[in-house]
Amino acid sequence: MAKKILGIVCILLVASISFAQKFSVQAPRVVSQGENFRVIFSADADIDDFSAPKITGFTILAGPSKSTSSSMSIINGKTSSHTSVSYTYILQAKQKGTFTIPAAFAKTEKGATIGSTPIEIEVVDGNGGATAQSHNRKNDDNAIGDLGNNFFVLVEPSKSSVYLGEPVTVTIKLFTQVNSPVAGFENIKFPAFTGFWSQEYLSPQNINFQREKFRGKVYDVGIMRSYILFPQQTGDLTIDAFSLDLILQVRRKSRDIFDDFFGGNVQNVRKSLSSGKIRIKVKPLPTGAPESFKGAVGHFTMSANASRNEVMANSGFSINVRINGTGNLKLIESPTIQLPPDFESYESKVVDNFKNTPQGSSGSKQFEIPVIARSAGKFDIEPVVFTYFDPQAGKYITLSSEPIHIDVSKDPNAGSGNLMSGSVGKEDIKLLGKDIRHIRLKPSYLTQRTSIFFGSVWFYLTFVFLCACLAATYILLKKQHKLLQDAVKFKSKRANKIVSSRLKKAKSMLDGGNDAFFEELMSALGGYLGDKLNISKADYSRGKAQEALTSAGVNTEAVSAFLSIMDECEFARYAPAQSQANRQELFEQTQQLISTLEQSLKS
Repeated sequence: MAKKILGIVCILLVASISFAQKFSVQAPRVVSQGENFRVIFSADADIDDFSAPKITGFTILAGPSKSTSSSMSIINGKTSSHTSVSYTYILQAKQKGTFTIPAAFAKTEKGATIGSTPIEIEVVDGNGGATAQSHNRKNDDNAIGDLGNNFFVLVEPSKSSVYLGEPVTVTIKLFTQVNSPVAGFENIKFPAFTGFWSQEYLSPQNINFQREKFRGKVYDVGIMRSYILFPQQTGDLTIDAFSLDLILQVRRKSRDIFDDFFGGNVQNVRKSLSSGKIRIKVKPLPTGAPESFKGAVGHFTMSANASRNEVMANSGFSINVRINGTGNLKLIESPTIQLPPDFESYESKVVDNFKNTPQGSSGSKQFEIPVIARSAGKFDIEPVVFTYFDPQAGKYITLSSEPIHIDVSKDPNAGSGNLMSGSVGKEDIKLLGKDIRHIRLKPSYLTQRTSIFFGSVWFYLTFVFLCACLAATYILLKKQHKLLQDAVKFKSKRANKIVSSRLKKAKSMLDGGNDAFFEELMSALGGYLGDKLNISKADYSRGKAQEALTSAGVNTEAVSAFLSIMDECEFARYAPAQSQANRQELFEQTQQLISTLEQSLKS
C-alpha cells in the first residue's frame, strides 16, 4: 500500500512540474530472470542536473551514461536548433516478481524541473528471450534450424464466449524469441470472419515489438492486425487460421573474415507460419425482450429533447435522441417515438460520433427526427424508450426520457380556424437541411397556360397531326422493310442511283483528262447491268452479260451497242490515245444506252 501511495504522489508531482518539456522513460514491461536490459530516460531539452531514481530489485550493471544529440535547421531564413539528452542504465533482473522504477527528475537550462513517470517491470522465469538469444549465438551453424521453434503467430480473441451482438476483439500477433530482424512478409492470408460483422480496429504500417509474457515465457510480440467483431448468429462460430511467410535476415558463420566484417554472411530465410483455428461460442439473448429492444448490446445512456418547445402550426421542429456508451453503436436503430395524432414525423438524420476500442464502438450516436405540428394546442410527446442488453449483467435494461411538452400556436396564414389533422399531406412540404418550408400552393404561370391548352381546339388538331405523322412513318418503314426483303428488287431499284453517281464521277475524269475515265465508265455500265439483271460480281463476264440482256428481251441493237462500248473501253485502258472528242462521244453513247436499257428492262 505504501508503494502505491508513493507512486501516486510521484505521478502528481511529475504532472505538476513537467508541462514545458517531455521527460520519458523506455523499458521492457516483462523480462526474464537473469536477463540484462536497458532503461532509458530521455528529454527533449538540454539538462544541467539529473536526479537519478533509486532502483531496487535489479542489479545496476552500468549507468547512468549520458548521451546528447543536437540538430539545426534553416527554414525561410530562420535558424532553429533542437537538443535531446538521454540517460541509459543497464540492469539485470535478479529475482522473480514485479518491481517499480521510480521517477527520475532533471533541471533544464531555463531552470524548469521535469520528471518521468514510474514504471513497473515484471520478472518471470529465466527461460525467455535472453536464453534463446544466447543459445543462437553459441550455435551459429544451426541458426537457421533453430528459427522454426522461436517464431509463431496467434489469433487471440478477447473473449471466448459472448452474447449475440456483443463485441469481441480479435488480435493477430507475431511472437519471437530470436534476435533476428524481420525483413518482410509474403503470402499473408487473413482469416474470414464468417457469422460476424467485422470492422478493422488496428492496422499498423510498421510492427512495433513489445515484451509480453506468454505461458510463462517472455516474447517480443508485434501486433499485425486487430478487428472488432459483432456476432450475427448463435452457436459455435469458427474463425479460420491466419498464415504468412516470414522473411528473416540471419547471420551465418563464414570462414572469410571479410564477409564477417562487411556483413556478407547475412542471408534471407523464409519461414511459413500459421495459427490454429479458434472457436467463439455465441449465446442467444435471453427470452422476454421488451418491444422497445432493437438489438443494442453493451452499456449505454440515453437522452431525448426537442429542438424547440414552442412552434407554430404547420411548422417544424426536431426531436433529438442521443445514445452514449460502448457496444455495438454502429448497429443501433432509431428508437420508436409515439407522437400525437396531429403530428407527422419524417426520416431521421443520423450523426455518428464514436471510435473503435477493444471493448467495442465507444462514443455517441444521435438521431434527429423532423416533426410537423399540424394543429394548435398543448401536446405532450410520450417518453422516448430505449432498451439494450447488458452482457455483464446478463439482462435487458430499459431507459426512458421525460415527456416532451410542445406548445403549438395558430398558423396566421392558414385562414380562420385551425387546420385539422390530415388536411395537409406530407407531399406538401420539403426538407431543406434542418428547416422545413412549405411548397407554394398558388398555381404558377406555366400551370395556368397548360390548363388552357388542354381540351382546346388546338389540342385536338395537334393530336390528329401527330397521329397522321405516326401512321405515315409506319407505312414508309413497312414499305422499306418489304423492299429490303426482296433483294433482287431492291438492287434493281437502287441501280439508277448508283449508275448516276458513277457517270458523274466519269464525267469529272473526262473533263480533267484522266485516263481512268474508261475504267470508271466500264464499272458504271457493268455495275448497272449487274444490279438490274441480278448478276453477281463473281459470275459477271462479257458472255454472261450478253446472255442476260438477250433473255431479258433487250433488242439486238442495244446489245450490240453495249458490247461495242465495253470493247472500246477495254481497248482504251491499255492504249489511251483517243482524242477528247472521241471520249466525249463514248460518254454520250453510254448515257444513251443506259436510257435505252432502262426503258427495255421496265417493260
